[in-house]
Amino acid sequence: MSTRSLIAVRQDDAYRYIYCHWDGYVEHQWPILTECYDDLDKVNELIDLGDLSSLGREIGEAHDFEAHRHDSGWCLAYGRDRGEEDTGSRIVDYIEDILHGMEDVVYWFEDGKWNCNNEDELQEFLNAQETEA
Repeated sequence: MSTRSLIAVRQDDAYRYIYCHWDGYVEHQWPILTECYDDLDKVNELIDLGDLSSLGREIGEAHDFEAHRHDSGWCLAYGRDRGEEDTGSRIVDYIEDILHGMEDVVYWFEDGKWNCNNEDELQEFLNAQETEA
C-alpha cells in the first residue's frame, strides 16, 4: 500500500503543489526534502516536475518509467517519465485547502523551511534521530 503525499511551496500569496504516490511517510520523505531540496530554487525545480510516482534525492533526467531503478536516486515523474498529461502543479490560496485531503501527509516549504502536517510522526522521527546521534 502506498503512503501518498502532497509537496507544496509558498509562492507569493498562494501554494503551488504536486502529488507523490509512493513512500510519503515522514521517515522517507522528510530527510530527502530537508537535505536535498533545501532552498527555494531546488524546491521550485521539484514542483516544476509535476506529480511524482516517487521522490528521489535528485531531480534526475527523463528516463523510462517502467525501467526505473529506485536505487538511481532520481525522481520518477508521471509527466516527464511516463508521458502522462495534466500532471503539472496546482495552486491553492491557503495551505489548509490541502491539509485535510485524501493524501496521508502534506509537506510544504515556506519562509525557508519545510513543514509537515503530521506533527506526531515528524516529532517521533526527529526524536529517534536525536537518540541515534
